Amino acid sequence: MDTRKDPGINALKAIAAILITNSHMGPLYDPYTSLATGAAIGNSLFFFVSGFTLAASCSRSFGDWYKRRLSRILPPIFAWAVISALVWGGDSYDFRKMTAL
Repeated sequence: MDTRKDPGINALKAIAAILITNSHMGPLYDPYTSLATGAAIGNSLFFFVSGFTLAASCSRSFGDWYKRRLSRILPPIFAWAVISALVWGGDSYDFRKMTAL
């Protein structure tokens, strides 16, 4: 099942995005801040749609699906780690100060 072309799933994604965005607009509704609601419903809907699309994309075995995910996620992580180490250097952080919080 190709969920990218399913208009129902896309509509649920849009509704979730609108509800979550609306919940951050409290200052715009100054005297009526109770209108800035819907975050819990939007987050629940977002996680439901994410889980549904992940389950629908896992049509093969779990091992093949997991290998594809890792092959898409790990190269950018390693590239960012190398670039950030070259730009900011590995010894420029004082981890003792960070753990003393």
